[in-house]
Amino acid sequence: MTEQGGSAGPLRLSKDEVLDAVSDALVALDRDWRYVYVNSQAAQLFGRRPEDLLGRHIWTEFPEAVREPYQQAYELALAEQRQVLVEDYIGAWDRWFECRIHPLPDGVVIFFHEITERKKAEHARAVETQEHKDSRALLDTLIDAAPVGLAYVDASGVYRRVNPALAAMNGRPVEEHLGVHVAEVLPDVDPVAITSIDRVLRHGVPVLGVEVLGSTAAHDGARRQWVSDYYPVRVPGEAAGDVLGAGIAVRDVTEQRRTESLLVERATRDPLTGLPNRAVFLDRLGHAVARRSGGHLAVLFLDLDRFKVVNDSLGHAAGDELLRAVAARIVATVRAEDTVARLGGDEFAVLCERVDDVGDAIRRGERLLQALAAPLDGSPALHVDASVGIAVADRHGHADAVTLLRDADTAMYQAKADGRRRVRVFEEGLRERAVARHSLERRLRTALAADQLQVHYQPVVDLRSGRVVSVEALARWDDAELGSVGPEDFIAVAEDSGLIHTLGAFVLSTACAQRAEWARVLGPAAPRVAVNVSPHQLLRGSALVRQVSDSLGRHGVQAGALCLEITESSVIAETEACTRAVRELHALGVEMAVDDFGTGYSSLSYLTRLPVSVVKADRSFVSAITDDLESIHIVRAVVGLAHGLGLRTVAEGAEHESQVDELVRMGCDQAQGYLFSRALPADDLQDVLTHSFW
Repeated sequence: MTEQGGSAGPLRLSKDEVLDAVSDALVALDRDWRYVYVNSQAAQLFGRRPEDLLGRHIWTEFPEAVREPYQQAYELALAEQRQVLVEDYIGAWDRWFECRIHPLPDGVVIFFHEITERKKAEHARAVETQEHKDSRALLDTLIDAAPVGLAYVDASGVYRRVNPALAAMNGRPVEEHLGVHVAEVLPDVDPVAITSIDRVLRHGVPVLGVEVLGSTAAHDGARRQWVSDYYPVRVPGEAAGDVLGAGIAVRDVTEQRRTESLLVERATRDPLTGLPNRAVFLDRLGHAVARRSGGHLAVLFLDLDRFKVVNDSLGHAAGDELLRAVAARIVATVRAEDTVARLGGDEFAVLCERVDDVGDAIRRGERLLQALAAPLDGSPALHVDASVGIAVADRHGHADAVTLLRDADTAMYQAKADGRRRVRVFEEGLRERAVARHSLERRLRTALAADQLQVHYQPVVDLRSGRVVSVEALARWDDAELGSVGPEDFIAVAEDSGLIHTLGAFVLSTACAQRAEWARVLGPAAPRVAVNVSPHQLLRGSALVRQVSDSLGRHGVQAGALCLEITESSVIAETEACTRAVRELHALGVEMAVDDFGTGYSSLSYLTRLPVSVVKADRSFVSAITDDLESIHIVRAVVGLAHGLGLRTVAEGAEHESQVDELVRMGCDQAQGYLFSRALPADDLQDVLTHSFW
């Protein structure tokens, strides 16, 4: 090198200048660990001037905590006369150093090279590597434990990763998927799966919610249903980069779809008969009304008569069997285009979108009644009748679905009120009657809850002595707004609504309490009390027996002082529940009577099988015995039959002396009617009870 402006010559530098030019801190120590040389970088590191450090002990500058590894390296370098490398973190300085210790005959030279940034970078890489391992381990765990099938296929459509769930769905081990094309693994699966993967690989767009059908070995070839999602896989951070493969997520939804199908069926189908339910019927009826441009449309509302008798006497299994048989009979009777639905309980409906006129609708209703008249298959064979109500929307009508069904229902109730097993067509007046009936039911319910009904008593007179021997307890109702409501009106409402049980219990308890009072006042002359029992009450069997027994015991009345009157229709049914109830009531000591005798249509053999003591001839025959030869023969036959069986006879509805005279000639035992007294409150009956009518 040459000096500027001078001649060429050697460059002379001192030792200190050379060592100060070294970028690392450098110190020389003697064998006692004292500084014998310190370059400027070392002085700067220690925060001292070089001259201040010379001769000082190195450990006065270093923290005690790092003394041991350096001392060991120092001694090793001297002992083995070789370079020793030490990397260490000096916490007091928060710095990393790489220290190279070179041996000298009388000490060592130490180079301090700071590696803090390198160590931080290494630590960051180590952390990143560990986090990656942890993330990979977590991802592997989640993939393998996922209940859904997960897979990755490369750009050729070859499986590269498959989790156990997907392997199980496909019916083969994970290993048999890897390196194999999707089409080879799933030869019997809907091709839409393959085309969806191909679309993802070609266009780099997700394909989601793909319904896939197929069969696999996992389910012995049974058809399964899956929902699959397919996603493009790219290099992280390169949203628009090349597609490396496709990620696949698969859910087996076979059971879910089956459950959904069942739920839909349950929501739209009656589970017992398989017929459409009320919601579906109304929906179809609504559509039929909306698209009707002309002609007639009819709704037939069918309700089984006395279905409760079958259900309560033969059990719910027999009732269900009957409903299924009725449904099948209705479907077989109507046209294929007609809609048959079970609305609930024993109610069915038929939608006839095309009928010629009202007469055509009536004929279809009558065919239904004829179809149900034949015994239904069952064990035992079941007989059932029905009542049918019809509502017709003609070409000029604009009725909605709900109104049509309601009107058909109203007409059906009118068919029942007219005697059952008949067809009735809706008329405007019926709606008013239905509203009035509903109002009456509501008022009756309130009256029973508020104890607003009374019990009146009609005397029964012995036709030989002319004295009162018993009284019939009859419910009476005076409504604040309606006035006196006749039993012919509210009893039927009570039976249809179920209020008959509350009403019957009220009359029974009141009558027993009154009989106890008469026994206290009149002694042995107190009359027997008769209480009517509805067929609905009788069907409750043992519950009715307990109710009667409790009422007798509560009021201290002897069982023989009570007579229970059951209708001929109840006895004719002669179901197991009715028969058992009559026998259990008789076993209590209660007298049993058959009311309205002569109005039924069946064998009279039940009179020999059931423990009844009294037969009451119906008022419709008694009122005509003076001028109607047929009625005379019927009443005479009733009296003769009863006496032949050792039963007493009571004639209802005696209103004239001529009728009583005829009854006496026939040998009738007792009679009741307006000729003797109408039904009276107990307080007004005192004189009648002690009076002789002859």
